[in-house]
Amino acid sequence: MNLINNENQDRIEITAPNLVDINLSYNFISKIPKIKFSPNLTYFKISGNPLTDKTLDLSKSIFLRLIDVSMTDLHNVKQPSLVNELMTSNHHLNCNLPLKPHHLYQKVPAEKDWRFSKSGYSELIGFREMMEDSIIVRDDLHLYGVCDGHGGSSTGIFLTENFPSLFHSHLPPYHKNGSSNQTVVQYYNEEKVRTEIQSIYTSVSKKLHQKKYIDGSTLCICYLFKQLLNDNENNQSNENNQSNESTENIQSNASRESIETTTETEPGESNNEESKDYKIKLVTAHLGDARCLLVKNDGTPVTLTKDHRPENRSEFERIHQMHGKVVEERVDGILGVARSMGDEKVFGVGRDIEINFFDIDLETDKYLILACDGVFDILSNEDVAQIAHSSLNATEAAYRIRNMAFGLGSIDNISVIVVDLK
Repeated sequence: MNLINNENQDRIEITAPNLVDINLSYNFISKIPKIKFSPNLTYFKISGNPLTDKTLDLSKSIFLRLIDVSMTDLHNVKQPSLVNELMTSNHHLNCNLPLKPHHLYQKVPAEKDWRFSKSGYSELIGFREMMEDSIIVRDDLHLYGVCDGHGGSSTGIFLTENFPSLFHSHLPPYHKNGSSNQTVVQYYNEEKVRTEIQSIYTSVSKKLHQKKYIDGSTLCICYLFKQLLNDNENNQSNENNQSNESTENIQSNASRESIETTTETEPGESNNEESKDYKIKLVTAHLGDARCLLVKNDGTPVTLTKDHRPENRSEFERIHQMHGKVVEERVDGILGVARSMGDEKVFGVGRDIEINFFDIDLETDKYLILACDGVFDILSNEDVAQIAHSSLNATEAAYRIRNMAFGLGSIDNISVIVVDLK
């Protein structure tokens, strides 16, 4: 890339014949870079910047598929005909081509009164040759996950494609209330959730084994649910859900659209729930070194997961009990984490998922953060928490954490998810 002078201010000019992905989000950019020659450009993201330009012209990037201009003051976007996803927070954005309704994805800034904007995420390939991370961001299911792949991306992608559908069928967030057919919130207790998550994990593991992928992935999943203070009511709620399971299970892609439409009338705000006392619970399920932490209102971090590394005494002993070995802090001299999914040819790797429960205090808990070791190998938990604490919303926090890790020298793939708990 070269810098040229334009209107007494430097404007980046991009000339990169093989460039596929440009991600400049949250970098305090005021002038839109000039794409001089990047014929293979497929993704262009410039969200969250204080742009003084009002028009973005990408009409010459004929292979462009996705444009993200959310949280900017852009008024006009000129794009080629192949674009099928335009992410914007401006519902009146002018486009030179008519996009079908399912092509135009309105991404509104994360504000407290907009229920589907509770989370933000950011990803970066970094200096690696390929992106091996894969993430789960499902506000409708209250489900979030980071899969940090190694040796390839097949396992991570498989996990992010399979876990959400199984969570929906095993732990649906809503159910129909008897003959009234009213959609109401579903409550669970820890025993139910632990049993279902273990069942989901077992099912995914069996399917993954059949795929015979040669790579592997760590896993860090967070699931938020409501638990009634009266456990008898929880049991009754579960029984009601089971009795309606035949009508509640929706498996197709069309069903996902139906579910998201239903949740627009938030069951948690219905009269049915107002009479119930409940608490918010968080369950983490993880293998490996992707990490999850809570950020308090004052910016204090609370670590929720423990890294599974071969040099940890408990993991070291388990590996040796399996007659495996640890060489230079790697399982079988190959794998840098002690537990993972996949990695069928690595002897001694752990397969048991660790499940833990936590109470969420909406008065004192601000953010939930999930990230891969591309972040935590560079930034401490305290660093990550302070960056999030000083951010305006979850999306900005995710990008700032990513940018800081990369700026300080992370050479790994970087994936960050931030969930606003307020």
